[in-house]
Amino acid sequence: MNTCSQWRNRLLDMVAEQAPANFAMVMATGIVSLAVAQRGMKTAALAMLALNAVLLLSILTGLGARLALFPRRALQDAAHPLRGPGYFTLPAALCVLGRQCGVLLPNLPGTHTAQMLFWLAAMLWAVFVWGVLLARITSAKEDSRQDAPPAINGAWLVAVVSTQGLVVLGSHVFPGAQDADSAAALLMVALFGTGFALYGMLITIILYRLAFFPLAAKDLSPSFWINAGAMAITTLAGCELTHMLHASSQLAALAPTLQGLTIMAWGLSTWWFGLLLPLGIWRHVIQRVPLRYNPEYWGLVFPLGMYTVCTVSLLELTGGTSLQALPMATLGAALLAWTATFCGLARFIFHQMTGRAQNPQAA
Repeated sequence: MNTCSQWRNRLLDMVAEQAPANFAMVMATGIVSLAVAQRGMKTAALAMLALNAVLLLSILTGLGARLALFPRRALQDAAHPLRGPGYFTLPAALCVLGRQCGVLLPNLPGTHTAQMLFWLAAMLWAVFVWGVLLARITSAKEDSRQDAPPAINGAWLVAVVSTQGLVVLGSHVFPGAQDADSAAALLMVALFGTGFALYGMLITIILYRLAFFPLAAKDLSPSFWINAGAMAITTLAGCELTHMLHASSQLAALAPTLQGLTIMAWGLSTWWFGLLLPLGIWRHVIQRVPLRYNPEYWGLVFPLGMYTVCTVSLLELTGGTSLQALPMATLGAALLAWTATFCGLARFIFHQMTGRAQNPQAA
């Protein structure tokens, strides 16, 4: 077989095996960019915005090719308990990219791009959040035994991330929430509540799976870090929405309640970090699970970046000053994790094209 045929076959294999969760790298890159921008490093943030646009277009192209060439695999993924939630990352990624455009390009093109991405994300949110759940409910279950551990991980919480992402971006797209925009503010409040309720339902099952069923170290995937990331973006959504409601004469009375829920969400996110960090040490240091690139590792980067951004926003909302060092520390961790994961991605693509890589979905 000649070299061109080998490259073509390897490229087709990459398309066929493309993980639905690949859009998480757009989520992670976008939020780290916004965290960098909060520290005044706008040039670096803009460079990451440009990279993020390229990443999004590349992954969308890959997804389009997969739908065209391997439609059955793509549809089967939607009903899979572990791969299906990966589709939630697409609307979430669009929301983060829209927020990037709105914050880093505060001019007419940036505003229009943010608005366009909001409506596109809203449409895809409806398609995937309901579609994946419908596919899962109506599919044949792999194991119906009552004593079988539930096939669920933190990836399901990306449904919460995408819901609250709409709130974060919507609060930017519809600023002020004056009386004429009260319908938009009401919709954002409803979405915030929906995301909070979804988290309550899903985290109960996830914690049940972690605490009361046997758990091999290899099964403790990086996606469980979304347990913290989902509450971090809920915190950011609450901060943005509280500012939005203060400007509305009709909904301002909801602002104190919303602020309380926001502080609670930040506390829950912090609590999860306190549990996930030692679990990560147990997995990789004690149980010696190797660090090998997997798209789920972007689900570790995203919570670190989102926690940094939401903590800064919460401190601005509450006037707190004693925790200023915390987002600086988490920003350093987020940048380190993003760099390591991006290098892992580059190494994986190189090895894949030279025929030496393993399937990243295998983990």
